[in-house]
Amino acid sequence: MDVKAKAIQVTSIYRASSDPIPLVLDLLRLKRSNYVAECKGFKFELKAKCGEWYTVFENLIQEDYLKHGVSLSKGDIVLDIGANFGAFTALASAKVGQTGKVIAFEPDPLIHQRLNQNINSNGLGNVITFNEAVSGKDGEMSFFVHPKSAFSTLMDSVDQRGNSGATQIKVKSRSINSIISNIDGEISLLKIDCEGSEYSILESLDKDLSFRIKQISMEVHKVPNRNEKEISVMLRKLGFTVNDTFPLTAFRGEGGRT
Repeated sequence: MDVKAKAIQVTSIYRASSDPIPLVLDLLRLKRSNYVAECKGFKFELKAKCGEWYTVFENLIQEDYLKHGVSLSKGDIVLDIGANFGAFTALASAKVGQTGKVIAFEPDPLIHQRLNQNINSNGLGNVITFNEAVSGKDGEMSFFVHPKSAFSTLMDSVDQRGNSGATQIKVKSRSINSIISNIDGEISLLKIDCEGSEYSILESLDKDLSFRIKQISMEVHKVPNRNEKEISVMLRKLGFTVNDTFPLTAFRGEGGRT
């Protein structure tokens, strides 16, 4: 990363946090132990030298998943697939308010435990979490956990990163269709950051159920034997208007902007 980009990130952190030093030290890889970070009024337990400072930066400071015309209002329902330790979960919780709901899925058991701790410490009473992966089917799946990074996945390789040094565990998996079927009401936003599982999720999504989703904001990853352009094709077949932005955004009917 160049000096200018780091300077912009440091400045943004100072503007968004009442206690920016821990996040900045982690950004500079000078933080040696786990710490509590504060950003925009939220506090999170973070692991040092795992890139988690950047998760806070992109989710809370830049609000990446709420760009390109994506919006949330009080009373909305958000489905958060790949919640991690809860940076976006917290932001969505604040946006939808106590009359809304955030349903968050995180398959890594240790991160899910920290997700719950962060939700409880921030008093986010409108959030429900599940320690499950989301994929194309219900069942149990192998999951690769990388202890020294924020990266974990169901896939053998994601974005040309293999699983050397990762720990393989078994996790419970829920299909996107069973999840949506058990949600009462319209899903205002489906947020997806699941390190490659997005292909099986959208491939299996029932078209009738997809009409209950108003907006999608998601990361698209490179995985073996798949083409990133497939995601846009799948979404258009489901009837969404797709913006090839980053993150990729899709809307039921006309919506959004590039």
